Parts: sequence; structure tokens; C-alpha cells
Amino acid sequence: MTKYATKFASSLLAVMAVLLCMAVFAPKASAVVDPLATPCESVNSASSVCLEKGKTDNPLVGPEGIITKVIQILVIILGIAAVIVIMVAGLSFVLSSGDPAKIATARNAIIYASVGLAVAGLAQTLVVFVLSKV
Repeated sequence: MTKYATKFASSLLAVMAVLLCMAVFAPKASAVVDPLATPCESVNSASSVCLEKGKTDNPLVGPEGIITKVIQILVIILGIAAVIVIMVAGLSFVLSSGDPAKIATARNAIIYASVGLAVAGLAQTLVVFVLSKV
């Protein structure tokens, strides 16, 4: 393998490892801590924050909220676009006929699409995590 292919493969493997760790450990870590558990069991349990704890009647936030649905749709669209860009860049890479400029352009497109896909996945994870706590 060439130097660039090795770098790309190791970068892709690192991104996949981070995403796998987030998928495996984030739900467990978020389920462990409930910041409202202790304060709401004390004297000030009649506060508005404690009274609203657990209510999901807000249509904007939560697992079934509008914001969550919009983010999920955007991430799906970005994922499809990134896969298409990776496929086109891979085809361009194969058909470059050894031209260094075409190879660099295709390689950069693959890298940028992969990074964009990782950022979109992390953004969705962060938004869902934050909105599930609201």
C-alpha cells in the first residue's frame, strides 16, 4: 500500500473506533448520572425544575421532538451525500490514470467526506443526548 492509502486507512479506522466507542459507552455513561435526582429529593422539591422533571409534553425537544426529527433527517441526508461523494471520489481515484493532481483531488474528497460524516454523526449524538436531558 502507498503512504497515502495507509494514512487514509488508519484515519478511517480511528474514526470508526471513536464512533464505535461512542455508540457503546455513551448510553451507559448517560444513564448513570441524573443531575436532578438529589436536589429534587431535598427540601426544594417544589421548584419548577423539579416539577417539570420527566414531563415530555414539549413538542420541540425530547426523543420524539421536532428538533430531534429535523436533526435525524439532516444527518440522513448528509450521510447519503457523503457516501455518494466517497463513491464518486473513489471512481475518480481509480480512473485518474496516475495523474498526481487527480489523485490528490480524489483523496482529499474522500478524506473530507469521511470527516464530514464523522462530524455529522457526532453532532447527532450530541443533540440527541442534550435534548433527552432537557
